[in-house]
Amino acid sequence: PRYAFGRAEFTGIDVRWMRGGVQLRGEWIGGRPFDGTTTTGWYADAIVHRRGMGPVTAVARVEQLDYDTVPQHALHSKRQTLGARVRDGLAAQVNLLHHTGLLHQPRRTSLDVGLTYSIRH
Repeated sequence: PRYAFGRAEFTGIDVRWMRGGVQLRGEWIGGRPFDGTTTTGWYADAIVHRRGMGPVTAVARVEQLDYDTVPQHALHSKRQTLGARVRDGLAAQVNLLHHTGLLHQPRRTSLDVGLTYSIRH
């Protein structure tokens, strides 16, 4: 676009740890998508699937994105997610998401539900 000049430059780091059915992950990224604008963001999540949980995997996640540019287009967004995946032939994913700072959204909390069936030969 006419307003985006310059070279995009980003740096990031990704960390993961797993033990006993618990996985912790996180990532940080920062840089500039074009001249005069900076973007930073991060996420951290926990995924738990232990033997006693049967086909259920639990997920918790927090994330943040800061897009610093001219005030009318700046974005400072946070999102928190709690969810579960149940896999037993048919896979169901249910997530409850909550957004803060995301433009002018009238509804900040949403429910996301997905069903997947896989056919294998």
